[in-house]
Amino acid sequence: MLGKMKAYELAKELKITSKDLIERAKKLGIELSSHLSSLEDDQVSKIKKSYSNGEKVKDNSKKPSKENTKAKEKCINIEANILN
Repeated sequence: MLGKMKAYELAKELKITSKDLIERAKKLGIELSSHLSSLEDDQVSKIKKSYSNGEKVKDNSKKPSKENTKAKEKCINIEANILN
């Protein structure tokens, strides 16, 4: 890697929030003031290594809740009744 990487870019690559990345960096002795803070190559490597040491990367994908799915179905039914 050449140059510096922004904290939010690394968070996106690791599929975690910037907040989680900043907290992890702090535990590793790396001070980041915000998601726009720059990381040196050695800091990026240190953070990546901490996630590859048996810790699972959090999946941030959102699954629709049952309530959300039911609400969408209700809206579809209402729209179908209006159109008919």
